[in-house]
Amino acid sequence: MGKVWEDFRDNLPWKDLLLGFLAPKAMLFAGISAHRVFIGAVAAAVWSIAVFWITRARSKRINIFAVLAMIAIVARVAVILASRSPVLYIYAQAIESGLYGAVFMLSLLLPRSLIQLFAEGSGVKIPERVKSSAHYRMAWQVVTATWGLTYLATAVVLVTFRMVSLKWAAAIDILSNWPVTIGLILFTVTFPRWYWTRKLADIEALP
Repeated sequence: MGKVWEDFRDNLPWKDLLLGFLAPKAMLFAGISAHRVFIGAVAAAVWSIAVFWITRARSKRINIFAVLAMIAIVARVAVILASRSPVLYIYAQAIESGLYGAVFMLSLLLPRSLIQLFAEGSGVKIPERVKSSAHYRMAWQVVTATWGLTYLATAVVLVTFRMVSLKWAAAIDILSNWPVTIGLILFTVTFPRWYWTRKLADIEALP
């Protein structure tokens, strides 16, 4: 069972997340901080496109994080160029987080939630005695709900940051992405193992 979770952890797209999503957003933030919005946006966009095509060429798959980053960059730059209003920038962030949260929560109505689909698509082989238990789906429901509620809470918090400069708005943007995303991924890796071990007495204790 420990080997299963090593495989799960290793199969998570850490590199895709870092290179495809977090790196370009950091570039955009650097450009905004230096009052070079256009340069930062172009650098971030070029980076995202390059990551997308390199991933596509090498492994014949799509780096979804790079796609999400491009959408986020275009939305933010459009808001900046249209108004240069930090309030609208914050609202754009809040709407994006709210939409992510809503998608995660709505997926709970499906037979398999988004995080369950993501986990099963990672290639990890979970023992049948776990998958056949009712606790299998429940663990992924809890994890998916945590993602959804976290993004919805982030949207609410962002709306409270109204009286800030554009630079601070961009800082809030990137800070609300890095820690939140990394924290959620760590929770996704650790919670199901803890939950199943506790609920299913016949599962070998995990290190």
